[in-house]
Amino acid sequence: MAVFRGVGLEGAGRREASNLAIRDNRIRSQRLPAAFHGTRILHLSDLHLDTTPGILHSLVNRIGSLSFDCSVITGDLNSFAGSFCEKEARLLRRALGACPAYVSLGNHDSLVDAARWEACGFTILVNERISWERDEDRLTIAAIDDVHYLESPGDSIASLASGSFGILLSHTPDVYREAAHAGFDVMFSGHTHGGQICAPGGFPLLRNAKAPRAFCAGAWSYLRLRGYTSRGVGCSGLPLRFHCPPEIVLHTIVREEYSPA
Repeated sequence: MAVFRGVGLEGAGRREASNLAIRDNRIRSQRLPAAFHGTRILHLSDLHLDTTPGILHSLVNRIGSLSFDCSVITGDLNSFAGSFCEKEARLLRRALGACPAYVSLGNHDSLVDAARWEACGFTILVNERISWERDEDRLTIAAIDDVHYLESPGDSIASLASGSFGILLSHTPDVYREAAHAGFDVMFSGHTHGGQICAPGGFPLLRNAKAPRAFCAGAWSYLRLRGYTSRGVGCSGLPLRFHCPPEIVLHTIVREEYSPA
């Protein structure tokens, strides 16, 4: 921080860190059940509410203008265990409305704090899956614990596959291969912050992931799997961002009819 302050960049970094962008991402699939065509999923990640001053109020204000059917958060609600704030959790849950809000845990999350978030109306999925039904159609939303804590992430992911159209929440994009081979159709991730402090053009100085650089921010694909790695809402380490604004992602999933050549 002293270095950025010394060269006069601290103010710019703080301003960018508070300038939440809204990204639209369209996902097409021939396997999507017809009843879910056009489903809109709000995707948040890496909130780090305790180390990103003012970000919660910016987030709540931005969410208020959006319409969606479901929300997901791919980990790192706070930076430090024990920093849960019930008032903040309830404020965010009200902003997300009556629709379900599913959360996968990140490397900064604790099970104790997760239980407190769940008491405020969030559904914490720890190596679990739920079935979302519409009419006679259904899809699966599953989430794994942060893979740094799992002895065998591939086995954990395979156990969550259901055969139906499946969405996997994983804090890190590192398990894209395992998700694809388990049969998941979509994977939402975070963890990388898109680099957070990037060179001009958005080139990350640090990725904080083993996945290829193309998988560490924005939309990507691998085999049949369609993925998105969020740049995150908050900051970790320094409350600054450069050439990598924070984001709220609104995914629209559409059914793409098969047309033989």
